[in-house]
Amino acid sequence: MKTLSFKTLVPAIIIVFSLISCNDDKDEYDSNWPPMKWEVTNRSKEDINISDNYFGISGYVIDVNYKGGELLLECVNYKEFRILSVDDYIPDNDENRATYINDWCRLSIEDNILHCIFRTDMSNKPQEQINLTLSAGDVFQKIRINRTFGEPATIGL
Repeated sequence: MKTLSFKTLVPAIIIVFSLISCNDDKDEYDSNWPPMKWEVTNRSKEDINISDNYFGISGYVIDVNYKGGELLLECVNYKEFRILSVDDYIPDNDENRATYINDWCRLSIEDNILHCIFRTDMSNKPQEQINLTLSAGDVFQKIRINRTFGEPATIGL
């Protein structure tokens, strides 16, 4: 009587596991998660300029003027998210994925709120921008924040 050899046993186990793991009942959101949806919670929509066309990519463009201000964006369909990258900066740990600070902007996340504080700037720089990528698991959101000197229809106070 022959005993099962290692060469026949391993492929048999692989075949059994592959048959068991195949499932036609795909989850509703399997690889098809809905995009992040945002609401401004501290200002009327007429006070800010937010576009949902990020150069052909699903995302947002927020225009801010030199007067600064504060903006609270609530993600209404995900409980938590994090900063995946800001321009060329990639946070190195989870603690750094909730806050970003530069010389004119402070971004912080608490639960499902993106809190943006923009400092007043009288330097007459023509324009500055931040390219932000947020992540809620397998869902990604691009946001570009433009800061201009002048009077665009923005969140300036």
